[in-house]
Amino acid sequence: MPSGRGIRGHHMLIDQTDVVEFEGLRVTSPARTWCDLAGLLNLHDLIAAGDSVLWWRRPRLSRTSRAQFCATAERHRGRRWREKRLAAERRLTDRSDSWAESLIRCSVIDAGLPEPDVNIELYDRLGNFLAMTDLSWRRYMVSADYEGDIHRTDAKQWAKDLARVPRLENAGWLHLRAGRTDLRDPRHFIRHLTLRLQRRGWSAPE
Repeated sequence: MPSGRGIRGHHMLIDQTDVVEFEGLRVTSPARTWCDLAGLLNLHDLIAAGDSVLWWRRPRLSRTSRAQFCATAERHRGRRWREKRLAAERRLTDRSDSWAESLIRCSVIDAGLPEPDVNIELYDRLGNFLAMTDLSWRRYMVSADYEGDIHRTDAKQWAKDLARVPRLENAGWLHLRAGRTDLRDPRHFIRHLTLRLQRRGWSAPE
């Protein structure tokens, strides 16, 4: 175990099933690495990291299945940070396309709002495709997107965004956008989202 000024060594036992080879190096698997990150990340960032491990658009060979993920987490139930891992594990999804989307979803759930669907295709009453929004509440016909800088700087993406919002609104959906400032302080976004959901019949459980 390494030691010296400014160095604090650690050692742990690692099951061989938690070791993979990457570009010639033996490293811990993504699922095992996620378990170890529980002591370093806050809950929201841990959820976002788990979402990334499971991400549905990731090439199959580099994507961890939910079964593999759960099996790895199960082997570490008795270790430190167990409660945080369990809390994060219950809220993971393989449909979140970015870290920011995951953080916005966490803020929504923490605020006591209904849990949204994540990146599913939305259609109008005639079966015509409307959009695939980051978050959606189909029962209330409310949706939301996180828009990073690419939505502002990429002309093709910007044109796509301009077209999708009227399409949703014409079909009766209420759509809301979140930006970078909402990651730092989601209160305004949550307030606007709450009003839209309430307008469509949602009420907070007593």
